[in-house]
Amino acid sequence: MLFKCEIIQKKHYVFFNIRIILLFLQNQTFVVNKILDYPFGKAYCHEQYVYFERALKQDLDCAQVKMLMQDIAEYYNKRQYVYISNRKMRAIVDLKAYKHVNNKQLVALAIVTDDPNPEEYLIKEQELFNGPFAFFKTLEQAISWAATFELD
Repeated sequence: MLFKCEIIQKKHYVFFNIRIILLFLQNQTFVVNKILDYPFGKAYCHEQYVYFERALKQDLDCAQVKMLMQDIAEYYNKRQYVYISNRKMRAIVDLKAYKHVNNKQLVALAIVTDDPNPEEYLIKEQELFNGPFAFFKTLEQAISWAATFELD
């Protein structure tokens, strides 16, 4: 469930418009700094991690991943981040797309999946990623894991 709210803050007689988007998951609140919206899914950019949720029944091709990675890199502006991918309904990712990953920025990768045997297909992806790689059953678990990283 996604909520939006707008806060007007008065400071030295100057008004700042601050847009805050809150994501509520099992009594936890996560501030979303920016949403990147595409026909193939949405990327929710947080301070330390980005959570990507693909559109229903949408597999990602190389061009889509390239666009997504470029936009995320632009948002984080050389800062490091953890990437969390929702694969609750098994998705196919073109393995060639890993050439668009900047390992200096994207320092860890988490996959959220309800597949009982994710190792079968994720082992190929893990071999292509040079960094910590993990898979989880819930988004909350992946976010907790992402929070353990000390990033630049």
